Amino acid sequence: HGLQNEATMFKRELNCSVSMKIGPQEATTDNISAATPVWNEFFDFLVYDERQCAQLTVMDSDFAGRQHFIGRSEDVPIQKCIEAGADGLWVPVYQGSQSGKARDSKVLVSSTMYNLAADPEMICGILDRALLGNASHSTGLQGGDSSSFRGASTEQTEQGEAPVAHRRTTAAVRSGAIILLVCDVIGCYVPDEVATADALIEIKVVVGDHEASQRVAKASKPSYGPLSDKVVESINNLSRHGMLAHQISEMLGEELANVQRVIKHAAWNYEVGQKMSVLVHPADLKNGHPTLDIFFLVKGRVRAQGTVDATDIFRSSTARLCSVVDCQTTVGE
Repeated sequence: HGLQNEATMFKRELNCSVSMKIGPQEATTDNISAATPVWNEFFDFLVYDERQCAQLTVMDSDFAGRQHFIGRSEDVPIQKCIEAGADGLWVPVYQGSQSGKARDSKVLVSSTMYNLAADPEMICGILDRALLGNASHSTGLQGGDSSSFRGASTEQTEQGEAPVAHRRTTAAVRSGAIILLVCDVIGCYVPDEVATADALIEIKVVVGDHEASQRVAKASKPSYGPLSDKVVESINNLSRHGMLAHQISEMLGEELANVQRVIKHAAWNYEVGQKMSVLVHPADLKNGHPTLDIFFLVKGRVRAQGTVDATDIFRSSTARLCSVVDCQTTVGE
């Protein structure tokens, strides 16, 4: 409401968009040409705690596509947005610093929180409906321990309130997610010729049109508890010569779990510090055979990729799957 841009030389109708950010997750509305635009758009964000905050930024796009800053909100607690209910929360937009004078500009945000249910049977039911093309009727999000926040930002005209929209929140594009997929990359092996000292390496996971990525770091030296360095070296040597974990355990008189831990860590030289979460939408499943695609990127370029059948995950009796994925080098690399 009351959006203004004093930086423009000529008087013209504003062409505004709003970006909403919660932590590293960000979503942006389409541009609307009006001084009091009504976006009425929905987005999904993954929220771990209601004490997290959202921040809104309003931008104006001119005839040449150049972006002009209109204003930014202070940090808005998610809990405050939820407590506002269906009426929504008017959020002031500041042109200068947060301590500066608030302009007349403000954005109306309405939100709904959804709890996640780790129920494999429910996931299979949602998957079946999605594959049949009926998933648009589903509203449940399935997955881990977090919640999904549906937030909507609209604005008010001088004649009265705009229709209030409810939104979801997650790292990406629009709303309507039905499954939360959490990917934990325990470790990975990157060839030395690829992993140069200055290489920026990322892992990206993709389901349909939705994705998440994390930086890859050099694997830290693990602690093997009671095992000495000499025993660890012996385990690795025997493993390289083709001996299995239980055979090494019997030969050296060490606990099987400790031997398995050594062999597992010897197989990788990089690790990913954080899990990656992807909100899966009905359209991501409609080809009947959804896949989880994994990409290795070095300095922004895809160097290798692998694939996991996503239905194996969704239809698992525990809604979990542990797998070693062989990522093949891409053509020309």
